[in-house]
Amino acid sequence: MRSWLLTPWLQVLIFIVCLSRPGAAQDASPLFPLISDSEAKSKWVLVVITDEDPLTKSIEKANANHVDALSGHDLWCLPLLRHSMEELIEQRPDLKDRFVVNKLAVGIPSSWQTTQTANLPSRSMVILCDGYQRVLSLAAGVPDKRELIRMVEQAEEVSTLLSLYRDNPLRLSEELLFRAKERVARQYQQFIDEQSIEDFVGQRVEDEQTWRQAFGSYVAKLQPVYRIDTELRFSIPSDANTPRMRVLEQHCETRQDWCESILPWLQGKSLVSVIDSAVDATWQQPPVIDVTEASHHELLQWFQSRQAVSTIVMAVRPDLIAGQIAWPPPNVNLKLRGRTWSDLESVMSKHAYRKVALEELVFLFREFNVEPIVLNQGSRVRYVFFEHGKKKPAIVRESDLPGKYIRRLKID
Repeated sequence: MRSWLLTPWLQVLIFIVCLSRPGAAQDASPLFPLISDSEAKSKWVLVVITDEDPLTKSIEKANANHVDALSGHDLWCLPLLRHSMEELIEQRPDLKDRFVVNKLAVGIPSSWQTTQTANLPSRSMVILCDGYQRVLSLAAGVPDKRELIRMVEQAEEVSTLLSLYRDNPLRLSEELLFRAKERVARQYQQFIDEQSIEDFVGQRVEDEQTWRQAFGSYVAKLQPVYRIDTELRFSIPSDANTPRMRVLEQHCETRQDWCESILPWLQGKSLVSVIDSAVDATWQQPPVIDVTEASHHELLQWFQSRQAVSTIVMAVRPDLIAGQIAWPPPNVNLKLRGRTWSDLESVMSKHAYRKVALEELVFLFREFNVEPIVLNQGSRVRYVFFEHGKKKPAIVRESDLPGKYIRRLKID
């Protein structure tokens, strides 16, 4: 029997739904050009995403029909998806003219990876939205005909719920959560129930950053459930970045329950506001979606205005799951007083200091012809700083000793 009590997790979902209702304020521009309002009421927007190098891929025009969009070879998975779509249309001819397709390569650029990592099997995911680019369904991998039918049916159902309960966000949130639990295995059901009762008690979501932090916390706690699931089914740890795991995750069944468990956080929300978090959570790496100057004009101005007069320090945001670990770490050795990561951050804050996403860092390095950083060679990159008068940046990794950078950056 379903409970109609307002659990704290539902409070978070209600916030998501309220932002996503037609007429709600949307600060960010849509990810792709909007189709006409008359078309939006009858179209599905299918977004195909891969972790291929965004700097080497030339993606064709946005909002193409599925025949034209999937006939290209700009993404590795298009021939497989084209076959699935042909089978879908054969079974559901009513869907023949319903899809517009958009494609994205959002992986870490190959020049920022080791050769071994860059040569791993590619990954993909598919997000199905309504004509207004609100998220309705999600699959990690390359969907076959059966999976596409499931996504369309789910999209139809969620679209109906969004319309039916647009003035009753509590009921809508409860329905989305209930349907998620209906579709997943028992261990995922139990996890969702435990989170709504225990982990979000008293939590309020007031802005996108707070939502992202809450979503990241949820995903981090979901990861052990997925790890146990894959170990039982495939005898392989889910966090092993191996060719076998990559190939397994090209099949939607591998992550289906995981996707269903995160979907209530995304459904009804504008694609542009959640795509970074959705990709980050799925692949445990921040996406690089857009490195054009138009998208990073404010960052470029900030950098240029300080470049000639001061040292510039940038703290690199980690992926969602890693971001749940407290940083700087607490100092447990009194002998290191004055030489800890907290001390380094204190010194850095006296310079031009800013937190940046990986995409922003890639943009700046390209803009100023700086040699790329090999991110996955050694420990995680935490800071990048450009000393006054020097073009080559200093890279600070978690395995480094902060003391040497404190001396280097300290202002007498």
